Amino acid sequence: MELSVRDGIQVVSAGSGIFRDNLGEFRKIADKLKRDGALRVVVDFEQGFVAEEAHGILLSLWKNLRERNGELLFTGVSTELLKTLDLTRINRVIGIVRDLETACDFLKTGKSALPDQEINGPLNKVENTKEGK
Repeated sequence: MELSVRDGIQVVSAGSGIFRDNLGEFRKIADKLKRDGALRVVVDFEQGFVAEEAHGILLSLWKNLRERNGELLFTGVSTELLKTLDLTRINRVIGIVRDLETACDFLKTGKSALPDQEINGPLNKVENTKEGK
């Protein structure tokens, strides 16, 4: 897990994921972002796993940013994580984009670099399909 800055945007790279054993490290990063007054944050899940316990930390970070007119975006979201975010409805309040570059472009300019990668667009939708149909 790593915190870096890209064009003035705080980027949290989750590496292989947020597990119970590194949840404390993730909480410290989120607390630092809140304490430092970060306004633009991207969490790059890098297609990794995210423990259920991390959802509260993510929502707390989102709430803190929103109270200060900041923005939080997710990228690197796996299909399984997208299903979980849809089930918990987190994807209805936090934008999800395809890649880190698009997320940073959006946060810098307020609009997506590519028209097919709009914030809260196709990636936030999970198809309710049944196997065999």
